[in-house]
Amino acid sequence: MIQERMAPARDAFESWSQPLLELADFRALPGAIGRLIGAAQAHYLLGFSLLAPSTHNTVPQAYKLDLDRQRIELWLRRQHVLPASDPTGREALASLGCAVENLVQAAVQYGIACEWEMNAELRWSDVAASATAPEVYVGRLQLSPAEAPDQSSRQRVLRRMLERRTVRAEFDNSERLPDDLRSALLAGTPPYVRALLFETDADKFAWGKLDELATKHKLEEGAFRRELGHWLLPNEDDQSPRGMRGREFGFDDVVTRELSARLRGEAPMPVDQLAFMARAGRSGMCSASAVCVLSCLDASPAAAILAGCTFQRQALLSAAHGFVCAVHTAVCHVAHARAISQATLLKSHTPSLIFRIGKPRLGSACRAHSARPCLQDLLLETDNE
Repeated sequence: MIQERMAPARDAFESWSQPLLELADFRALPGAIGRLIGAAQAHYLLGFSLLAPSTHNTVPQAYKLDLDRQRIELWLRRQHVLPASDPTGREALASLGCAVENLVQAAVQYGIACEWEMNAELRWSDVAASATAPEVYVGRLQLSPAEAPDQSSRQRVLRRMLERRTVRAEFDNSERLPDDLRSALLAGTPPYVRALLFETDADKFAWGKLDELATKHKLEEGAFRRELGHWLLPNEDDQSPRGMRGREFGFDDVVTRELSARLRGEAPMPVDQLAFMARAGRSGMCSASAVCVLSCLDASPAAAILAGCTFQRQALLSAAHGFVCAVHTAVCHVAHARAISQATLLKSHTPSLIFRIGKPRLGSACRAHSARPCLQDLLLETDNE
């Protein structure tokens, strides 16, 4: 019966139906004789990793299992790095960091600790977009035994991953961060990542103006617009395993098709539409309970992974309190907007990842989840048996 529930995903949204196994059922999955985990347990845990967010829902990661040595390797598929939106590969690595964090949190629920070991040889030139380059090794998780939490705690953590979603709509601006959530967000960062929270109306407005400035700059780039239009999919598309449906933004079928065609240059773009799109980001920032900025102490690929891990940890912390998050990347990519943020709001810190936290307004809290590829398509080689 357990094996039937673990069958490969049947459609692009089946991954969100991941079962919540009890500890005994997890340990009873076949193939773990003499090992901490076998292939079935690894696949089950990777099902949660697969649910992590990624830029444009590109899902750029791939996995390689080394069960003889109880390791799970993370690889980057460079054909899923966005050349116009993410020319350095920084957002793709942050996306991998989100996948790592989900995997770590899922594993510990079943008595498995994970130690992240970064590929020390990884360079920025290794992760830039490429349609033909092979997958690049990013790092691995070394697994070891740990104490498993109780069933109720396990259910809460795993359900949080299943229910988490990105909401890009405006938030309820009457909501404020609870003190315990604020403390958890500021405390839950690794040594090389700083988290800064901005909660005053003046600060949120300032971040909103910077986001509007940077987003408008990006939207004026033809390559960026076309790429965004390519990844904005019709609502009725239920097959594509990657990309963003319009309904995830609150767009109906007609608006989604029209906007996608305009961004791709296949239909005329109204003169004010790009400005309106940029302004929407500002409105979102101003409606937030807080704007959170992660700043890494260096600009290495390892730091980008850590930023993604930290963001996902904070997104799940926020979800535990009924809050949602939306990432805003433009300021990090546009040099003059980034410089302004460093000189004013950040007091010389460099923004690595920016997101807003808040509670959705009535009607936008239940936005649809995004699609995911089948896990089998992300496994690079046959499991050790």
